[in-house]
Amino acid sequence: MTSGPIVNEDGSLTLNRRLTIPFEEIALRVTTSGGPGGQHANRSLTRVVVSFHVLDSNVLTDFDKERLVATLGAVVRSSASRFRSQRQNRNAALEQLADKL
Repeated sequence: MTSGPIVNEDGSLTLNRRLTIPFEEIALRVTTSGGPGGQHANRSLTRVVVSFHVLDSNVLTDFDKERLVATLGAVVRSSASRFRSQRQNRNAALEQLADKL
């Protein structure tokens, strides 16, 4: 197993050997990328924002929750919009979220 976080096929995040955050605990929102880029950027829902509500998690211990809230806050967010594909941006945002956690 690698030492870094892993985004699984189902969207869950394996942070280490003992902790996997299920995709159901991650809120996902898609929007247009905005800014310059022509009609494609203004009409396609490719930007992805993922949020993880630390205190609502069923897989974190109380100690883990306290530590995360103290360092990152009650809600941890990440977003990606560098790709034209929503799927690629989703994976990139999930990877960034996993790296933060």
